[in-house]
Amino acid sequence: MKRRRRRSGNPLATNGIAASVKVIEDGKRTFSGLSRRRQVAMAASVAAGFANTTAVAALPSTAAAAAPSPTGLSYYLGGASTTTATNAGCTVGNLAATSGQQRLTSIIGFGSPRASGGASNWGYPDYTSAQIQNLATSFINGFMYCANSTGDTNSILRVVPTTTNDSNANTNGTHGTAWANMVNSLQAAVNANGWGGRVIVYGGSDIEPSFNASVANTKAWVSNFIATAGVGKFVGKNSLDGCPTTGVYTAATTCNAPSSGGAAWKVDDLWFVSGQQTDIAMQPVPQLYVNAQAQQWYRMTQYSKANKGYKMYFLNTMSQVGACSQVGCNPIPLSQNAAYDALQNLLNADSAITMMIEGDTDVRWV
Repeated sequence: MKRRRRRSGNPLATNGIAASVKVIEDGKRTFSGLSRRRQVAMAASVAAGFANTTAVAALPSTAAAAAPSPTGLSYYLGGASTTTATNAGCTVGNLAATSGQQRLTSIIGFGSPRASGGASNWGYPDYTSAQIQNLATSFINGFMYCANSTGDTNSILRVVPTTTNDSNANTNGTHGTAWANMVNSLQAAVNANGWGGRVIVYGGSDIEPSFNASVANTKAWVSNFIATAGVGKFVGKNSLDGCPTTGVYTAATTCNAPSSGGAAWKVDDLWFVSGQQTDIAMQPVPQLYVNAQAQQWYRMTQYSKANKGYKMYFLNTMSQVGACSQVGCNPIPLSQNAAYDALQNLLNADSAITMMIEGDTDVRWV
């Protein structure tokens, strides 16, 4: 079947396993927003700021989690303004206040890398690095205001600005360093506002073998990001396009070749950009839109345990119910609970790699 051509870095594009969750309709992305009264109140609160600086709180290991947190929310910030980013953060803040202290993960996705250090904007003018930081700041402001205004002063948000590896020319070490510098600057601003105990900033990329960047360029991006931002700051919102869904992985197991050509991705390459380092220092948020993807990630953490000496820990799973309700997907993807259960149940059944994933984060457009 002829596939429809996608724009650079489209996170809902047809690729690999995700081909069964293809976009069938562009649709107009909308967001209902807040009442005008609440927007005004929020703006006043954000402008006032917070005076005290606190240290970044250490987060518990996902392996030690007693039970999964409620499903979180993630967003593609295509064509976003500071207002829509603030509103999206507010939605997450309201979710956090539902039942006691929560640990929620919000990936805020941008398009493919640009030479400026920024990212593409899905048909709108490209984002600069400064604009991305401003949007992330607005998202955090919205979370803090709405969580606090509902009486939740304890929930922790892990916010993860991500790009993709869908540009061979700009997915490189230089851009990885620039992205890490933006993440470091954002965390410093969060700490200066006194929010360091509530908001932890990570950075990452949506790395997919069927995207345009070569294996070498993608590895260079990840390595430079980690060297600049520090171990434990990288989160891969990755897929394992073309990897087998049966059998045992070896270092030489072949997955997809990049769509721009070049060497095929092997399992060890994907391990490097998803779960390398040691223990829980680098935790992926795997795309789980169909059951086959759970089989792939289960085998990847088996590979890590058998060949690297430690299992690959998963920070969250990622579903895309929200995005598909906005633009249409065929077939309908796994629900949030089903996406989480698909991988968690496989891990539970294997004593060598059993772990508790904290929860699912569902992605949609602002």
